[in-house]
Parts: sequence; C-alpha cells; structure tokens
Amino acid sequence: MRALALCAVLGFVVALGGCGGGDEEKKPPPVITGTLNPAAQKVAQEYVDAYAVKNAARICAVLAPDIQTEIAKNGGSCLKGMQKAIKGTTPAVGLTVGETRSTGDTAHALIVGQIRQITLKKIAGRWKIVDGGT
Repeated sequence: MRALALCAVLGFVVALGGCGGGDEEKKPPPVITGTLNPAAQKVAQEYVDAYAVKNAARICAVLAPDIQTEIAKNGGSCLKGMQKAIKGTTPAVGLTVGETRSTGDTAHALIVGQIRQITLKKIAGRWKIVDGGT
C-alpha cells in the first residue's frame, strides 16, 4: 500500500522514469468531463510546482489527509516520508496544469503535453490531491 500511495502521489514522474512506465506517447490524451474548475487547477499546479523544486513541505500541504498518512509510514511524518520519496528523483520541471474539470467533490486536472491527469477531492471545503498523475 505504501508504494502504491507514493506512486499515486508522484505518478506524473512516470514519463521521466519514476514509478513505472509504458507507451504513454502512443495513447491519446484523456477526456475529462464536468465543469471547468480554476480553484482545483490552482491546487494541481501548486503540487506540480512543488515537486519541480523538490519542496516536500509544499507537496504534503496539498495532499489529502489519507495520502499524507500513507506517506508518513515511509518516514514518520509526511514531510520525512516525502523527502525520502523524492530524494534522487528527476524533478518534472516546467510542467503546466491545463484543463481542470470537476463533478461534485472530484476534479481531474490534465498536464499539458502528457496523458497524465491529477485527481483531486474536495475535503473540508479545500481541494486536495488524491492521485498525483495516473
């Protein structure tokens, strides 16, 4: 479960050789539905930007509580677990979050130029990352 949570959170680095891989360039971009959601898009961009500079504290700040708990199992706290998880990884610099749409309390954000999408949930009135890029 721990490895799955880390890969889900850091999943957008798959294209850079992070948590797995495949033939992403052969697949069409995903289609997302719902209402455009600039607030969720902002949170998704904060997450991508934090990963680009390997800022574990900022990454943890935008994660859903259950994901924070899973990551904490890798180091005693989300911060320490995330520092371990991103150590030695190649940051995904220059990624831009594009179209972001929501239906109810779930939003999907597309990463421009990739087939990855970030999934967010509205928890206690705030958008939080539940999947970093599948």
